[in-house]
Amino acid sequence: MSNTLKIGDDERASRFAVLTNLAIFVLVVLMLRVGKSVLIPIAIAALIAFLLWPLVARFRRWGFGKIPSVVLATGLAIGVITAIGWVMTLQAWEVVRALPRYEQNIDTKVSKLKVPDESGALSQVMEMLGRYEKELTAPAESLGEEGHHPVAVQVEQAPRSTLAAMGSVAAPVLGPLGLAGMAIIFVIAILMQRDEIQDRLLQLVPTERVPAIRAAVDESTTRVYRYLYMQLLVNTGYGIFIGFGLWLIGIPHVLLWGLLSMLLRFVPFLGPWVAAAFPVALAVAIDPGWSKVAYALGLYMLAEIVTANLVEVVMYGVAAGISGLALMFAAVFWTWLWGAPGLLVSTPLTVCLMVFGNHIPALKVFSTLLGREIEHRGRPRDRQHHSRLHRPE
Repeated sequence: MSNTLKIGDDERASRFAVLTNLAIFVLVVLMLRVGKSVLIPIAIAALIAFLLWPLVARFRRWGFGKIPSVVLATGLAIGVITAIGWVMTLQAWEVVRALPRYEQNIDTKVSKLKVPDESGALSQVMEMLGRYEKELTAPAESLGEEGHHPVAVQVEQAPRSTLAAMGSVAAPVLGPLGLAGMAIIFVIAILMQRDEIQDRLLQLVPTERVPAIRAAVDESTTRVYRYLYMQLLVNTGYGIFIGFGLWLIGIPHVLLWGLLSMLLRFVPFLGPWVAAAFPVALAVAIDPGWSKVAYALGLYMLAEIVTANLVEVVMYGVAAGISGLALMFAAVFWTWLWGAPGLLVSTPLTVCLMVFGNHIPALKVFSTLLGREIEHRGRPRDRQHHSRLHRPE
Protein backbone atom coordinates (compact mmCIF):
# COMPACT_ATOMS: atom_id res chain seq x y z
CA MET A 1 0.00 0.00 0.00
CA SER A 2 2.79 2.39 0.88
CA ASN A 3 4.60 1.60 -2.35
CA THR A 4 1.41 2.41 -4.31
CA LEU A 5 1.06 5.75 -2.52
CA LYS A 6 4.71 6.55 -3.15
CA ILE A 7 4.37 5.78 -6.87
CA GLY A 8 1.28 7.96 -7.05
CA ASP A 9 3.05 10.84 -5.32
CA ASP A 10 6.03 10.55 -7.65
CA GLU A 11 3.75 10.57 -10.70
CA ARG A 12 1.90 13.66 -9.47
CA ALA A 13 5.20 15.39 -8.71
CA SER A 14 6.49 14.54 -12.19
CA ARG A 15 3.34 15.92 -13.84
CA PHE A 16 3.54 19.05 -11.70
CA ALA A 17 7.18 19.57 -12.72
CA VAL A 18 6.26 19.19 -16.42
CA LEU A 19 3.41 21.69 -16.11
CA THR A 20 5.65 24.10 -14.20
CA ASN A 21 8.36 23.95 -16.86
CA LEU A 22 5.76 24.43 -19.60
CA ALA A 23 4.33 27.47 -17.81
CA ILE A 24 7.82 28.94 -17.41
CA PHE A 25 8.54 28.37 -21.11
CA VAL A 26 5.29 30.08 -22.17
CA LEU A 27 6.03 33.00 -19.83
CA VAL A 28 9.54 33.42 -21.22
CA VAL A 29 8.30 33.32 -24.82
CA LEU A 30 5.62 35.91 -23.97
CA MET A 31 8.24 38.18 -22.39
CA LEU A 32 10.50 37.83 -25.44
CA ARG A 33 7.59 38.67 -27.75
CA VAL A 34 6.42 41.69 -25.72
CA GLY A 35 9.89 43.12 -25.13
CA LYS A 36 11.29 42.55 -28.62
CA SER A 37 11.72 46.29 -29.30
CA VAL A 38 14.36 46.39 -26.54
CA LEU A 39 15.69 42.83 -26.73
CA ILE A 40 16.42 42.82 -30.49
CA PRO A 41 19.03 45.65 -30.30
CA ILE A 42 20.59 43.95 -27.26
CA ALA A 43 20.84 40.61 -29.08
CA ILE A 44 22.36 42.19 -32.20
CA ALA A 45 24.75 44.24 -30.06
CA ALA A 46 25.84 41.11 -28.22
CA LEU A 47 26.68 39.39 -31.51
CA ILE A 48 28.70 42.39 -32.70
CA ALA A 49 30.45 42.54 -29.32
CA PHE A 50 31.42 38.86 -29.71
CA LEU A 51 33.17 39.73 -32.97
CA LEU A 52 34.81 42.92 -31.69
CA TRP A 53 36.06 41.65 -28.33
CA PRO A 54 39.23 39.95 -29.71
CA LEU A 55 40.07 43.22 -31.48
CA VAL A 56 39.54 45.17 -28.24
CA ALA A 57 41.75 42.70 -26.39
CA ARG A 58 44.47 43.09 -29.03
CA PHE A 59 44.38 46.88 -28.76
CA ARG A 60 44.70 46.59 -24.98
CA ARG A 61 47.70 44.28 -25.38
CA TRP A 62 49.28 46.94 -27.58
CA GLY A 63 49.13 49.41 -24.70
CA PHE A 64 45.83 51.20 -25.29
CA GLY A 65 43.48 51.71 -22.37
CA LYS A 66 40.01 50.25 -22.08
CA ILE A 67 38.13 53.28 -23.42
CA PRO A 68 40.49 53.94 -26.40
CA SER A 69 40.43 50.25 -27.31
CA VAL A 70 36.63 50.11 -27.33
CA VAL A 71 36.38 53.38 -29.27
CA LEU A 72 38.95 52.22 -31.85
CA ALA A 73 37.34 48.81 -32.36
CA THR A 74 33.82 50.25 -32.61
CA GLY A 75 34.94 53.06 -34.92
CA LEU A 76 36.76 50.59 -37.16
CA ALA A 77 33.64 48.41 -37.42
CA ILE A 78 31.42 51.41 -38.18
CA GLY A 79 33.93 52.60 -40.79
CA VAL A 80 33.99 49.22 -42.55
CA ILE A 81 30.18 48.96 -42.54
CA THR A 82 29.85 52.55 -43.80
CA ALA A 83 32.37 51.96 -46.58
CA ILE A 84 30.59 48.81 -47.74
CA GLY A 85 27.24 50.61 -47.66
CA TRP A 86 28.65 53.56 -49.62
CA VAL A 87 30.16 51.33 -52.31
CA MET A 88 26.91 49.37 -52.63
CA THR A 89 24.90 52.60 -52.87
CA LEU A 90 27.11 53.93 -55.68
CA GLN A 91 26.92 50.62 -57.54
CA ALA A 92 23.14 50.46 -57.14
CA TRP A 93 22.82 54.00 -58.51
CA GLU A 94 24.88 52.99 -61.54
CA VAL A 95 22.54 50.05 -62.11
CA VAL A 96 19.50 52.33 -61.98
CA ARG A 97 21.09 54.77 -64.42
CA ALA A 98 21.98 51.97 -66.85
CA LEU A 99 18.51 50.38 -66.93
CA PRO A 100 17.09 52.69 -69.68
CA ARG A 101 19.70 51.29 -72.07
CA TYR A 102 18.11 47.87 -71.75
CA GLU A 103 14.55 49.07 -72.31
CA GLN A 104 14.33 47.46 -75.74
CA ASN A 105 15.27 44.01 -74.41
CA ILE A 106 12.72 44.31 -71.61
CA ASP A 107 9.97 45.44 -74.00
CA THR A 108 10.73 42.58 -76.39
CA LYS A 109 10.52 39.95 -73.64
CA VAL A 110 7.36 41.45 -72.14
CA SER A 111 5.69 41.52 -75.57
CA LYS A 112 6.60 37.87 -76.13
CA LEU A 113 5.05 36.98 -72.79
CA LYS A 114 1.90 38.97 -73.59
CA VAL A 115 1.55 37.67 -77.16
CA PRO A 116 3.26 34.28 -77.30
CA ASP A 117 3.37 31.94 -80.24
CA GLU A 118 -0.22 30.90 -80.96
CA SER A 119 0.80 27.33 -81.64
CA GLY A 120 2.55 26.95 -78.30
CA ALA A 121 1.19 25.42 -75.12
CA LEU A 122 1.73 28.66 -73.20
CA SER A 123 -0.65 30.56 -75.48
CA GLN A 124 -3.33 27.89 -75.06
CA VAL A 125 -3.02 28.05 -71.27
CA MET A 126 -3.23 31.86 -71.30
CA GLU A 127 -6.27 31.72 -73.60
CA MET A 128 -7.97 29.27 -71.26
CA LEU A 129 -7.25 31.44 -68.22
CA GLY A 130 -8.55 34.52 -70.05
CA ARG A 131 -11.79 32.72 -70.93
CA TYR A 132 -12.31 31.64 -67.31
CA GLU A 133 -11.63 35.17 -66.13
CA LYS A 134 -14.34 36.55 -68.43
CA GLU A 135 -16.82 33.97 -67.20
CA LEU A 136 -16.08 34.74 -63.56
CA THR A 137 -16.33 38.49 -63.99
CA ALA A 138 -19.49 38.37 -66.13
CA PRO A 139 -21.98 38.56 -63.18
CA ALA A 140 -20.30 41.70 -61.90
CA GLU A 141 -20.94 43.39 -65.25
CA SER A 142 -24.59 42.36 -65.55
CA LEU A 143 -27.54 44.74 -65.19
CA GLY A 144 -29.19 45.60 -61.92
CA GLU A 145 -32.51 44.27 -60.68
CA GLU A 146 -34.56 46.96 -62.50
CA GLY A 147 -32.65 46.77 -65.76
CA HIS A 148 -30.41 49.76 -65.08
CA HIS A 149 -26.65 49.79 -65.08
CA PRO A 150 -25.13 50.04 -61.60
CA VAL A 151 -23.73 53.42 -60.66
CA ALA A 152 -19.97 53.47 -60.24
CA VAL A 153 -18.88 54.99 -56.96
CA GLN A 154 -15.41 56.45 -56.62
CA VAL A 155 -13.96 57.26 -53.21
CA GLU A 156 -11.47 60.10 -53.22
CA GLN A 157 -9.01 60.48 -50.38
CA ALA A 158 -8.42 63.86 -48.87
CA PRO A 159 -5.03 65.32 -49.83
CA ARG A 160 -2.37 64.75 -47.21
CA SER A 161 -0.39 67.55 -45.71
CA THR A 162 3.31 67.97 -46.48
CA LEU A 163 4.25 67.01 -42.93
CA ALA A 164 2.26 63.76 -43.15
CA ALA A 165 3.84 62.90 -46.51
CA MET A 166 7.33 63.50 -45.11
CA GLY A 167 6.49 61.33 -42.11
CA SER A 168 5.33 58.44 -44.29
CA VAL A 169 8.59 58.64 -46.29
CA ALA A 170 10.85 58.99 -43.25
CA ALA A 171 9.22 56.23 -41.16
CA PRO A 172 10.78 53.28 -43.06
CA VAL A 173 14.20 54.97 -42.79
CA LEU A 174 14.08 56.14 -39.18
CA GLY A 175 13.14 52.69 -37.88
CA PRO A 176 16.33 50.91 -39.03
CA LEU A 177 18.44 53.96 -38.13
CA GLY A 178 17.03 53.98 -34.60
CA LEU A 179 17.67 50.24 -34.29
CA ALA A 180 21.26 50.72 -35.50
CA GLY A 181 21.81 53.60 -33.06
CA MET A 182 20.54 51.55 -30.11
CA ALA A 183 22.72 48.62 -31.19
CA ILE A 184 25.85 50.83 -31.32
CA ILE A 185 25.15 52.17 -27.82
CA PHE A 186 24.66 48.64 -26.47
CA VAL A 187 27.85 47.43 -28.22
CA ILE A 188 29.91 50.12 -26.52
CA ALA A 189 28.27 49.40 -23.16
CA ILE A 190 28.86 45.62 -23.44
CA LEU A 191 32.50 46.04 -24.47
CA MET A 192 33.15 48.57 -21.70
CA GLN A 193 31.60 46.46 -18.93
CA ARG A 194 31.93 42.91 -20.21
CA ASP A 195 33.50 41.44 -17.07
CA GLU A 196 31.29 43.46 -14.76
CA ILE A 197 28.13 42.29 -16.53
CA GLN A 198 29.22 38.67 -16.20
CA ASP A 199 30.00 39.08 -12.48
CA ARG A 200 26.66 40.76 -11.81
CA LEU A 201 24.77 37.98 -13.58
CA LEU A 202 26.65 35.35 -11.58
CA GLN A 203 25.56 37.03 -8.34
CA LEU A 204 21.94 36.25 -9.23
CA VAL A 205 22.46 32.46 -9.12
CA PRO A 206 23.13 30.24 -6.09
CA THR A 207 26.75 29.78 -5.08
CA GLU A 208 26.81 26.07 -5.92
CA ARG A 209 25.67 26.87 -9.47
CA VAL A 210 28.37 29.48 -10.17
CA PRO A 211 31.01 27.07 -11.58
CA ALA A 212 28.50 25.48 -13.98
CA ILE A 213 27.16 28.86 -15.09
CA ARG A 214 30.66 30.26 -15.57
CA ALA A 215 31.70 27.22 -17.61
CA ALA A 216 28.54 27.54 -19.73
CA VAL A 217 29.18 31.24 -20.36
CA ASP A 218 32.81 30.61 -21.34
CA GLU A 219 31.93 27.73 -23.66
CA SER A 220 29.01 29.59 -25.28
CA THR A 221 31.23 32.65 -25.82
CA THR A 222 33.88 30.50 -27.50
CA ARG A 223 31.41 28.63 -29.67
CA VAL A 224 29.46 31.73 -30.75
CA TYR A 225 32.66 33.59 -31.63
CA ARG A 226 33.96 30.58 -33.56
CA TYR A 227 30.63 30.26 -35.39
CA LEU A 228 30.50 33.95 -36.31
CA TYR A 229 34.12 33.91 -37.44
CA MET A 230 33.54 30.81 -39.59
CA GLN A 231 30.37 32.37 -41.00
CA LEU A 232 32.29 35.52 -41.92
CA LEU A 233 34.94 33.47 -43.73
CA VAL A 234 32.40 31.29 -45.55
CA ASN A 235 30.22 34.22 -46.63
CA THR A 236 33.23 36.21 -47.81
CA GLY A 237 34.37 33.30 -49.97
CA TYR A 238 30.79 32.87 -51.19
CA GLY A 239 30.59 36.52 -52.24
CA ILE A 240 33.96 36.34 -54.05
CA PHE A 241 32.88 33.19 -55.91
CA ILE A 242 29.55 34.77 -56.94
CA GLY A 243 31.21 37.98 -58.09
CA PHE A 244 33.82 36.13 -60.16
CA GLY A 245 31.19 33.84 -61.68
CA LEU A 246 28.92 36.73 -62.64
CA TRP A 247 31.92 38.49 -64.20
CA LEU A 248 32.59 35.43 -66.35
CA ILE A 249 28.92 35.31 -67.37
CA GLY A 250 29.05 38.96 -68.42
CA ILE A 251 26.71 40.57 -65.90
CA PRO A 252 27.90 44.09 -64.95
CA HIS A 253 28.40 45.57 -61.46
CA VAL A 254 29.76 42.34 -60.00
CA LEU A 255 31.14 44.18 -56.95
CA LEU A 256 27.59 45.07 -55.89
CA TRP A 257 26.26 41.55 -56.38
CA GLY A 258 29.23 39.96 -54.59
CA LEU A 259 28.85 42.24 -51.56
CA LEU A 260 25.09 41.76 -51.54
CA SER A 261 25.46 37.98 -51.69
CA MET A 262 28.00 38.05 -48.86
CA LEU A 263 25.83 40.22 -46.58
CA LEU A 264 22.48 38.57 -47.25
CA ARG A 265 23.93 35.16 -46.64
CA PHE A 266 24.13 36.06 -42.95
CA VAL A 267 20.33 35.63 -43.08
CA PRO A 268 19.80 31.85 -42.96
CA PHE A 269 17.88 30.00 -45.67
CA LEU A 270 16.25 33.05 -47.35
CA GLY A 271 19.19 35.43 -47.75
CA PRO A 272 21.01 33.76 -50.68
CA TRP A 273 17.89 33.57 -52.83
CA VAL A 274 16.95 37.18 -52.14
CA ALA A 275 20.47 38.16 -53.20
CA ALA A 276 20.16 36.04 -56.36
CA ALA A 277 16.96 37.79 -57.45
CA PHE A 278 18.72 41.08 -58.31
CA PRO A 279 21.48 39.87 -60.70
CA VAL A 280 19.05 37.41 -62.28
CA ALA A 281 16.62 40.27 -62.92
CA LEU A 282 19.47 42.30 -64.41
CA ALA A 283 20.37 39.35 -66.63
CA VAL A 284 16.79 39.35 -67.92
CA ALA A 285 17.18 43.04 -68.81
CA ILE A 286 20.59 42.99 -70.49
CA ASP A 287 20.43 39.70 -72.40
CA PRO A 288 18.37 39.54 -75.62
CA GLY A 289 17.95 35.82 -74.98
CA TRP A 290 17.79 33.73 -71.84
CA SER A 291 21.26 32.19 -71.65
CA LYS A 292 22.68 34.62 -69.08
CA VAL A 293 19.60 34.15 -66.91
CA ALA A 294 20.11 30.40 -66.95
CA TYR A 295 23.84 30.74 -66.23
CA ALA A 296 23.21 33.13 -63.31
CA LEU A 297 20.60 30.82 -61.80
CA GLY A 298 22.92 27.85 -62.23
CA LEU A 299 25.77 29.76 -60.60
CA TYR A 300 23.73 30.55 -57.50
CA MET A 301 22.35 27.03 -57.28
CA LEU A 302 25.84 25.53 -57.58
CA ALA A 303 27.30 27.93 -55.00
CA GLU A 304 24.46 27.29 -52.55
CA ILE A 305 24.51 23.52 -52.92
CA VAL A 306 28.28 23.28 -52.45
CA THR A 307 28.34 25.77 -49.57
CA ALA A 308 25.33 24.39 -47.70
CA ASN A 309 26.10 20.69 -48.13
CA LEU A 310 29.90 20.66 -48.02
CA VAL A 311 31.51 23.80 -46.63
CA GLU A 312 28.98 24.50 -43.88
CA VAL A 313 28.81 20.87 -42.80
CA VAL A 314 32.56 20.85 -42.24
CA MET A 315 32.99 24.32 -40.73
CA TYR A 316 29.67 25.22 -39.08
CA GLY A 317 29.01 21.80 -37.63
CA VAL A 318 32.25 21.80 -35.70
CA ALA A 319 31.91 25.45 -34.72
CA ALA A 320 28.30 25.41 -33.55
CA GLY A 321 27.67 21.77 -32.63
CA ILE A 322 23.97 22.00 -33.59
CA SER A 323 22.09 19.57 -35.81
CA GLY A 324 20.79 20.84 -39.14
CA LEU A 325 17.16 20.09 -38.28
CA ALA A 326 17.52 22.04 -35.03
CA LEU A 327 18.90 25.01 -36.96
CA MET A 328 15.86 24.95 -39.24
CA PHE A 329 13.38 24.82 -36.35
CA ALA A 330 15.32 27.53 -34.51
CA ALA A 331 15.18 29.79 -37.57
CA VAL A 332 11.41 29.33 -37.86
CA PHE A 333 10.87 29.92 -34.11
CA TRP A 334 13.00 33.07 -33.82
CA THR A 335 11.57 34.47 -37.05
CA TRP A 336 8.07 34.01 -35.69
CA LEU A 337 9.15 35.61 -32.43
CA TRP A 338 11.18 38.60 -33.67
CA GLY A 339 10.77 38.74 -37.45
CA ALA A 340 13.79 39.28 -39.72
CA PRO A 341 16.18 40.19 -36.83
CA GLY A 342 15.19 36.91 -35.16
CA LEU A 343 16.23 35.00 -38.27
CA LEU A 344 19.60 36.77 -38.13
CA VAL A 345 20.34 35.87 -34.48
CA SER A 346 18.64 32.47 -34.43
CA THR A 347 21.78 30.32 -34.66
CA PRO A 348 23.90 32.13 -32.01
CA LEU A 349 21.01 32.16 -29.53
CA THR A 350 20.40 28.47 -30.18
CA VAL A 351 24.09 27.75 -29.57
CA CYS A 352 23.85 29.48 -26.19
CA LEU A 353 20.78 27.44 -25.21
CA MET A 354 22.45 24.18 -26.21
CA VAL A 355 25.65 24.97 -24.29
CA PHE A 356 23.75 25.96 -21.16
CA GLY A 357 21.86 22.69 -21.44
CA ASN A 358 25.19 20.82 -21.33
CA HIS A 359 26.10 22.40 -17.98
CA ILE A 360 22.77 22.96 -16.22
CA PRO A 361 20.58 19.89 -15.53
CA ALA A 362 17.34 21.91 -15.64
CA LEU A 363 18.13 22.96 -19.22
CA LYS A 364 19.35 19.56 -20.45
CA VAL A 365 16.32 19.30 -22.74
CA PHE A 366 17.89 21.95 -25.00
CA SER A 367 21.20 20.12 -25.35
CA THR A 368 19.34 16.88 -26.08
CA LEU A 369 17.07 18.38 -28.74
CA LEU A 370 19.55 20.77 -30.34
CA GLY A 371 22.95 19.07 -30.16
CA ARG A 372 24.57 17.09 -32.94
CA GLU A 373 25.77 14.34 -30.60
CA ILE A 374 23.17 12.28 -28.74
CA GLU A 375 23.33 9.38 -26.35
CA HIS A 376 22.44 6.26 -28.33
CA ARG A 377 20.19 3.98 -26.35
CA GLY A 378 19.29 0.70 -27.96
CA ARG A 379 15.71 -0.47 -27.91
CA PRO A 380 14.95 -3.60 -25.87
CA ARG A 381 14.30 -5.70 -28.96
CA ASP A 382 17.55 -4.43 -30.49
CA ARG A 383 19.50 -5.51 -27.42
CA GLN A 384 17.74 -8.88 -27.43
CA HIS A 385 18.52 -9.34 -31.11
CA HIS A 386 22.13 -8.36 -30.47
CA SER A 387 22.42 -10.91 -27.67
CA ARG A 388 21.03 -13.67 -29.92
CA LEU A 389 23.54 -12.84 -32.63
CA HIS A 390 26.51 -12.99 -30.26
CA ARG A 391 25.36 -15.93 -28.12
CA PRO A 392 28.17 -18.46 -27.83
CA GLU A 393 27.58 -21.78 -29.53
